[in-house]
This record gives sequence, C-alpha cells and structure tokens, in this order.
Amino acid sequence: MGVEALTSYDSYGEVAHTQHASRCDYVGQPINAVVVRRWDNRVPKTGGTVYLTNAPVSDPFTVFDTYDWRSVIENGIFKEGKHPWHLLRFPQRTEAAVVVHCHFTLLVMSLCTAFRLWQAQSALAPTQESEAQRSLSTALLAGEGTARWRQRLREENRDKIIVFLGQAYGIFHLAEFAILTHLPLRRLPSALGTPQAVLQRFGLSP
Repeated sequence: MGVEALTSYDSYGEVAHTQHASRCDYVGQPINAVVVRRWDNRVPKTGGTVYLTNAPVSDPFTVFDTYDWRSVIENGIFKEGKHPWHLLRFPQRTEAAVVVHCHFTLLVMSLCTAFRLWQAQSALAPTQESEAQRSLSTALLAGEGTARWRQRLREENRDKIIVFLGQAYGIFHLAEFAILTHLPLRRLPSALGTPQAVLQRFGLSP
C-alpha cells in the first residue's frame, strides 16, 4: 500500500532543515512510503516492513522491485567491495583520488567476476554449457563470494611452486618437485599417488 507525504520522519531532508528537528514547531519534509501489509499472503505478527522513498508510490510494486536493485548494490557491490576489494582505502583523501580509486576498483571487480563466470562455464558439461550460454548469471558461482573464492584458491595452491628455466616455466606440487629432484620424502599426498606414478606422469623412468 502506498502512502504519500509523510512528515513524521525527522531525519529526512537537507541538513539546513533537519538541524531544527528538536524544535516543537518542527515539521519534517514530506516523504512517501510503501507499507507491506501482507507477505507471502500472511499478515506480519509484529508490525511489518515499510519502504521509504522519494519516488511516486501510485504503483507500490515498482518501489518494491526497485529496492531489490538497491540490495544488489549494497550487498553485491558495497559490502563485497569494502572488505575483499578495499573499496574504502583511498590512496589519497582528495576527490580525484576517490573517484579514480572507486572506478578502478569496480572495474577490477567486474573483470574478476567475468573471469570466474567464464571459468565456471568452462567446467560445465556440454549440455549444461549450452544452457549456461543462453542464461549466463552469477548463479554459476553458487553463492561463493570473493573472499571465499580467494581462500579456496589459497588452499588449492598453497603447496604449489613455479619453476623458471630460461623462457620456460612449470607449476609443480611441492611434493612432485621433490620427487623430480630426487629429494627424499617420507610420505606423499594420496592424491599424487606413488613416486613411480609421479615420474610416469612426466615421462620419466624411476
């Protein structure tokens, strides 16, 4: 249900107006509201949800749908950007530095999400992949945020090393590299198999 021109919200408005909120004759600036009287066809037991807005409320569902995008911005961009991406750590406290930092951070967040979606799509079976191409969405990430994704990458790669030889390089599990360089190991991770299996994977004989 839409309600127009509420004046009971003292904190809404410009500072020049709200600074007089403690006066007896103070009247708040008008703001519209959408009151949710039923949720999932049930009346709330204790009060209900009210959406405040300066937009028209002739169609309350428009305000409700718009709020969904606000939650996407708040949870998917602000909270995600503030912690894993250090959105609030500006290089300098100037307007130009803040603007550049925010734009650059959002750009890198977008590139990272695009890469993760491509990676998740590439891991699908052929029939699933064709379906995903028609409806590519963050559902492919299965709710895994940036922080958990980085933690998973650390766990998956913490025992790996990069070895450079001239212009060539190779990525090895640390235990694999030990076998290849004839360093003695008491025990190998079960996923790598036996020392003989490690050598065979690289086309070497014991």
